[in-house]
Amino acid sequence: MQKARAESAHMATVSGRSEVSLWFLFWTFLKIGSIAFGGFTALISVVENIIVRKQKLLEHEDMLDGVSLATARIVGSFIDYARWTPRPDPLVVCLVGATSHAGRLDEIVQADSRGVSVRGVAPAALLPSGCNVAYFGRLDSVVLRQTLIAVRGKGVLTIAENDPQCRSQAMFCLRPERGGL
Repeated sequence: MQKARAESAHMATVSGRSEVSLWFLFWTFLKIGSIAFGGFTALISVVENIIVRKQKLLEHEDMLDGVSLATARIVGSFIDYARWTPRPDPLVVCLVGATSHAGRLDEIVQADSRGVSVRGVAPAALLPSGCNVAYFGRLDSVVLRQTLIAVRGKGVLTIAENDPQCRSQAMFCLRPERGGL
């Protein structure tokens, strides 16, 4: 009886499956960690393949939410690295074009505890004033390039979400892969 209680204490309910043992989770992530190299963003497609497709422990939408959170952490690191004089409060992140992984950028908290304000702007060759960070989603390459040329030298951190070869010459280019960045 006590063994059954102890085992149930080490079980969890995960997205549709009634119970998943901690041992199963430990063993699964030990295997992933043993065969894959890199940080979380490098392992996203491996984790998605095993956890979402094969084991069906998470729904695809939950995985995408995790990718959005990882993207927010990466973009937050870029923001903390950059310096503005004077430091804007709040720092304004402008989303340009349709984005896939920007859903949690509004949760960024900078190292100095300042928050960020996220707003969508229409794709155009010129960004509205007040954008400290331009996060580019899917855009026509000509519009993307023109916008990047227009903001050069204006203190705007540029991040391209959908430009894996970094042809746009944004300051940072996220490299999308199946299921992640």
